[in-house]
Amino acid sequence: MKFDNFFFSDTKPNIKNPYYTAIELKSEVFEFTLNDQLKNKWQAAIDRSIPLFLHKVEPDRTFVCISKCLQIFFKIVFKSHFLVDKKRKFFSLKLPNYPKNFEEMIIVRCWLERLFNCVYGELILTTIVFNPEMINILFDNDRTITFRVHCQTLFMFANNKIFENILKFVLNHSTISKHFSIRFYTFDFTQQNKNVLFNILTNEGNKIPSIHLYSYRLTGLYDRIMEYITTSKDCSRMIPYIMFYFSSSAFSRFEFSERAEKIEIIQLDNRKHTNSKFPIFSIKSEICTLY
Repeated sequence: MKFDNFFFSDTKPNIKNPYYTAIELKSEVFEFTLNDQLKNKWQAAIDRSIPLFLHKVEPDRTFVCISKCLQIFFKIVFKSHFLVDKKRKFFSLKLPNYPKNFEEMIIVRCWLERLFNCVYGELILTTIVFNPEMINILFDNDRTITFRVHCQTLFMFANNKIFENILKFVLNHSTISKHFSIRFYTFDFTQQNKNVLFNILTNEGNKIPSIHLYSYRLTGLYDRIMEYITTSKDCSRMIPYIMFYFSSSAFSRFEFSERAEKIEIIQLDNRKHTNSKFPIFSIKSEICTLY
C-alpha cells in the first residue's frame, strides 16, 4: 500500500474531524510466536526502559502519522494547523514509548512490520525518530523481514540532540528511491558531525541516490569533498548527486583541480526558485572520473 506522507507528531490529532482516523492499537489480531531467546532480549529491554522513540524534547505522547495529503508537509514546516485533503484520509497511531510487557512489545513489533510493508512519497523527520536500538531488539535481525521505511523522498530537519541517531535510522532503517534533503537552519556544527556527513557523502552512494544540503555553513565540507574528488582514484562509493545550498558569497570559492574531470557545478537561476533562501549549487559526481 502507498501513502503520501509518514511523519511523527507530539500533537494529538483532532479526532472530531471526520477525515482523521485514530488507529486503535488492538484493532488487529496479531499472531506472533515468542521464543525463549527473544523473551530474554525483550525482558532486558523492558527492564532497561529502552524507548521506542528518540526525541529532541521528550513529549507526553508520540503519534506515528501517515496520510494521503501532500499538503501536510508545508503545514508542518510553518507550524500551522494540518490541512487535510477532504478526499483522502489522515491516520494516526499512538504507540507506547516504553513498552511495559510482552504484549505491548508484540503489538509494537507487528504495527512496525505493517508500516514497513508500505511505501511513502515523503518521510519527514524533525524532532522525533524511531530508536534504531529498539528496532533491532524488536526484530532481532529477522532476515525474513525488511524493517525499513520505504520512501521516495526523505526530509530531515537537523537538530543537535538526535542528529546522529536520525542518520543511523536513515542509513539502516530507510530506503530512499529519489533524494534525501537535510536542512540545518538551527544546527550548531561540530567537527564530529561534519565528519559524519563527510563519511556519508563519500561512502553511502549505494543507499542514497541524491542528497540536498541546506546551510550557510557548509563551505568547509564542500572543500573536503572537492579535495576527496580530486585526490581519490575511486569515487564509486560516493553519493551520485550532491547538491549544496550556499550563501551568495560562497560561489566565488568554487574551484577545481585540473585532475578532476567530468565534474559539473551549476548555479541555478534563483528567479525560477523564488521560494529558496539560498542560491543553489550542485555537484554531479556520478560521472566523476579521475586520471
